[in-house]
Amino acid sequence: MTNAAPATSTPLQLTDEMKEMINNAYDNRTPVVVVYVDANGQPSMSLRGTAQAWSDTQIALWARATSNMPQELKERPKVTLWYRDPATRTTLQFRGRAHQDDDPQVRDLVFDRSPANEQAADPERKGVVIIVDLDRVDGRTPAGPVMMRAE
Repeated sequence: MTNAAPATSTPLQLTDEMKEMINNAYDNRTPVVVVYVDANGQPSMSLRGTAQAWSDTQIALWARATSNMPQELKERPKVTLWYRDPATRTTLQFRGRAHQDDDPQVRDLVFDRSPANEQAADPERKGVVIIVDLDRVDGRTPAGPVMMRAE
């Protein structure tokens, strides 16, 4: 058994493959887990079926109005998003800073791109959009190790 060569750091830019994984995570039954810190300093995890690639360096989420996560992120914006697909032996950890985006066009687009079951859970669209500006991505895909850093 030999160890794989370590990943070489590259500029952070989500690949088309990564975007497809994130955008299809809910339908693939591999939802993204968001890890954030609550007001008591306790790490919290939340499954997000609405995770979607927003740009080459951002991931968007829809958070229902019943979620404490948006308020917690205003105080402590650092987050980690974790994606795991055991079928393809893919694990990706996305780290960044989250902020709420209240632009009506952004809200409509993120909601409309969310899976139908997620939309049905918030038919009055009372939730909010969270945008995560990525600082780093680490992990492994079928193509090999990943180590991306924002410049």
